[in-house]
Amino acid sequence: MSSLKKNFLLQVSYQILNICLPFVTSPYISRVFGTEGLGIYSYTYSIASVFVLFINLGIDNYGSRGVAIRKDNKYELNCFVSELCALRLFIGIIPIVIYLWYSIVFGDPKEIYLLQSLILFGTVLNINWCFFGLEKFDITVTRNFIFKFLTVICVFVFVKNSDDLWKYTLIMAAGTVISQSVVWVFFPKYFHFVKTSVSGIVKHVKPLLVLFTAVLANSAYTYIDKIMIGWLGTKSQLGICDNSYKIISFPMGIITALGVVMLPRMSYLYSNSDEDKASSLLDASFKYLMILAIAMAFGIAAVADTFSVVFWGSDFWECGIVISITSVSCIFMTWNEILRSQYLIPKSLDKIYSSAIVIGAIVSISFDAVLVPILGAEGAATAMSLSYFSISLYQSIKIRKMLSLRKYIFALIPYVAFGIFMYVCVKVTEKLMPAYTVISLFAMVIVGTGIYILLSFVYLLTTKDKVALKIIERVARNNGKN
Repeated sequence: MSSLKKNFLLQVSYQILNICLPFVTSPYISRVFGTEGLGIYSYTYSIASVFVLFINLGIDNYGSRGVAIRKDNKYELNCFVSELCALRLFIGIIPIVIYLWYSIVFGDPKEIYLLQSLILFGTVLNINWCFFGLEKFDITVTRNFIFKFLTVICVFVFVKNSDDLWKYTLIMAAGTVISQSVVWVFFPKYFHFVKTSVSGIVKHVKPLLVLFTAVLANSAYTYIDKIMIGWLGTKSQLGICDNSYKIISFPMGIITALGVVMLPRMSYLYSNSDEDKASSLLDASFKYLMILAIAMAFGIAAVADTFSVVFWGSDFWECGIVISITSVSCIFMTWNEILRSQYLIPKSLDKIYSSAIVIGAIVSISFDAVLVPILGAEGAATAMSLSYFSISLYQSIKIRKMLSLRKYIFALIPYVAFGIFMYVCVKVTEKLMPAYTVISLFAMVIVGTGIYILLSFVYLLTTKDKVALKIIERVARNNGKN
């Protein structure tokens, strides 16, 4: 198995675990805390996460790219890593102090705010980007697996009623800190710190600020919109929104996993002028990931109503509407992730990426301000979908002369048709089955998955797709042996 495939499988498995484990606890937590308690946790976590952004400063993407480019020169690599680690330490002090002051003066409930501060300390210690740049994903993934499982076990053991919100917050925050810190054990094997100068550290600030603009603006989709719901809506609406976003994060975990793996590889290929190999990998990513994204978008929308009630209970019925609205974001988010991690950042087109995210943030915040007071979580979901579309549109326009995107767009039309047909079939199945039961949900998933896979695979065979033909050849070979 190639290192790229191995790293992708490792990262996908971790992302799936990272998303699936909250789904294991989500039904339990939703019933223990209700929409109000879940909203309080989500709101305080969002506040803390905004401060985390100022500690990150775009270092994860910048650092991963930088390590990948310098990995063949040990001295330059150690200088680069030492400078970024020092920069993150110096930068991290200010947000931590401000957040602690804010929590003590304005936090309510104060103990929840203070416990959330642990994730800020964990961010300062986070050096996963070092190993991502070296494509040593096994170091980060395997260790994090263990701590994720321990976190889930602790939730079920120690969280029993609505008064245990502080215990839940402590478990989740402490789990994050430990999982981010444990990889330091392996740091000396691949890196060592060297003496750095102020000028050596400062030179990274300007390029980091370009990426930080994108990171800060991107928070509009993950944190700021939740904060605005907390301000302009209700905590119950925020709880509904939080659960709904978890559904979208599940399929996007797979897409993001490939982005994390491909960013250092593509950075290395472009830095060594291996355009043909990079172009081949980009073509494959657009083709297969967008097929998957379309399936997820229409599939999630089709089962959203039944899933929400079956999984979280009748109090969360509105999640079905919110999920249906946000599901279209899967398509735009995937398009954006491919361009970001496999073209824009590897080719150091950071300004285009950052400008796109800023535009998306403006769209998101503007529509949030108008729609949240009127529609609550549904308004936030609409703003989210529009913002991701605006990012896709801007990035595509800006690079249209550098990269031919038209061929990718036209190639996706048949799969959109398959997605629509699948959606209709699943909805018919929903009408024929008993309302809001596990059996109904299972039947809908089977019907939708089967129809989309069958139609897509047949189409791939008719267009002589290499992967589809290889699958048929392998099956025929195995049957011949039997």
